[in-house]
Amino acid sequence: MTKKQILIFFFLFTQGLFLKAQEHVIIDFFNGKTFDDQILLSWNIIGGNNCNGITIYHSVDNENYKEVGSIPGICGAITDAEPYSFLHVDPAPNTLNYYKLRLGSQGFTTALELMFYKTGDKGFTFFPNPSTEYFNIYVSDVNQDPRIEVFDSSGKKMISQYVTSGILVKIDTFKLTKGVYIIRLLDGNEVVSSNQLVQL
Repeated sequence: MTKKQILIFFFLFTQGLFLKAQEHVIIDFFNGKTFDDQILLSWNIIGGNNCNGITIYHSVDNENYKEVGSIPGICGAITDAEPYSFLHVDPAPNTLNYYKLRLGSQGFTTALELMFYKTGDKGFTFFPNPSTEYFNIYVSDVNQDPRIEVFDSSGKKMISQYVTSGILVKIDTFKLTKGVYIIRLLDGNEVVSSNQLVQL
């Protein structure tokens, strides 16, 4: 075996050990959900595993991560699974958010991908605004029977459409002329909130 072959063998061997170390799983789930216009992350460390501190990282492109929080001290328990949670108070609105955990010297988890829509006090968000041919609307799941109505400046109803809570819905606006419109969110027959839409 030549010196070059020995070096290649050593590289592959050490890489194999590194990959084996990375495959050592100490959490049994890692997920997140929207909570009051924030993102609540939760995970479990499998019983019998531990780490020295947990660091939470956030990204909007799954490449450039920034630390957003940490849980210091020894994590995990000897026998039972140990639950953990972290509330991210400032996720990026109306886009994908990515999260990773660094479990001490155990390394990083795989990335968790979450779509986040910030609805605020109005209970819905829509974009783009101004619009040209359509806008996307997302209604929070606190509304049981949501409907969207769009009115022109004279008060004439131009659009009336039921939408599904918790799902992004596309509303066509290509038939609207240029101007400012009022969007109303109704839950049943009750007006929940309203906002302005500009049509270009």
